[in-house]
Amino acid sequence: MGTGEVTRYPGTRGSARVARGVLVSPIPPSLLQTPDNPEGVPQGLFDGFVQAAMADAPASMKGFLDNFYNFDTLRGTLVSDQAWQASWNLAVTASATAAVACTGTWATDFRADLPEIAGLVVDSAAALAGRQRTRLRRVLSFRRLSSRHPPTAP
Repeated sequence: MGTGEVTRYPGTRGSARVARGVLVSPIPPSLLQTPDNPEGVPQGLFDGFVQAAMADAPASMKGFLDNFYNFDTLRGTLVSDQAWQASWNLAVTASATAAVACTGTWATDFRADLPEIAGLVVDSAAALAGRQRTRLRRVLSFRRLSSRHPPTAP
């Protein structure tokens, strides 16, 4: 979590008071499957997360972390048991009420906030999805970016 906070602030309040922000490998700005986002995630998946957290919060945290880290494949190679355990230690201390409440925010559509972000978004989702490449996507044109952040003299 954090992408939403970084995009929502300038999206709702403007970017005049924001010096810099970086979104590295962010989640897409809209996760929920809708008619204008057919590749999104069905609402039922979010509902399942909520139901699992309400039924057994620690077990749902374990399942979430296993999937988040792709632990069945990456365990011991890219993700150590200790890294997973550190995440578990933090996650299990979270309020079950908060865990349920935050899941609903995952369906928030941040696409309208994107024009207010001055900078680049480094998107490696393509690589993670198996396309084995990293894309850089300009959120704003260079002309608009450079007018907001003119170069400074050395």
